[in-house]
Amino acid sequence: MSLNYILGKPTNVENAGDLHHIKVKDWDLFQEYLSIIMLSKKHLPLENEEVDTPLLDRLVLGLQDENVIRLLCNALNLAFRSTTFYITDDGFNYYFTNKEEQIVNADNYEVIRKLILHQNIIIEPKVYKDKRMQEWAEKALSARNKDAANITMEDIVSTISVYSGKHYWDIAEYTMYQLYSEFYRISKIKNYDTSSIMFANPYATDIKLEHFAECLDLYADPNKDLFKSKDKLNINKAFNT
Repeated sequence: MSLNYILGKPTNVENAGDLHHIKVKDWDLFQEYLSIIMLSKKHLPLENEEVDTPLLDRLVLGLQDENVIRLLCNALNLAFRSTTFYITDDGFNYYFTNKEEQIVNADNYEVIRKLILHQNIIIEPKVYKDKRMQEWAEKALSARNKDAANITMEDIVSTISVYSGKHYWDIAEYTMYQLYSEFYRISKIKNYDTSSIMFANPYATDIKLEHFAECLDLYADPNKDLFKSKDKLNINKAFNT
């Protein structure tokens, strides 16, 4: 497994150069541009899906919105640590570029978009073709989240600071990947300590002691097991009651 992410190293994209992780200090700013990065082809369907129109074409040519262009430029500036991205064309095709001559176009945008999400542990929400299924999924996810702990980004930062003794200005330089990795490692260690105490109880037979250094699943799908599969549903029982 590569150490590039935990060490905060950028990922090189052909023609575009080094794509950097978003830092904690830039998270609030990045959230302003996240809405445009989250858009996929599923959000922008076409009448004729037999023609595989690139995502960037759907955003730029399809929407024809100056605000979309502005958000894309700002997002690219942050991800590539630039300040000069703008849209232009060569007489045949449009593309985004900057003073360093990094190029983002219809050919590499989708790769860049997915890398930005992956680098910063952003899980794409599942998009259902059926409108009713989409509504049910959103309600089911909302119901599940009601029972989950209310943990904000500020809570994650303060937990790391209190547990490790690091100053907030040090954590501000973390990448989002490093932040989540350290927070969930702390959670795993605390769970291990609690389980160890309970494991010592001879009457505690259902305690599973998971190692505190066990691999973290930072990309767990929030939609997993949202709906029960057919084989788990007892249809006959439901109709006979």
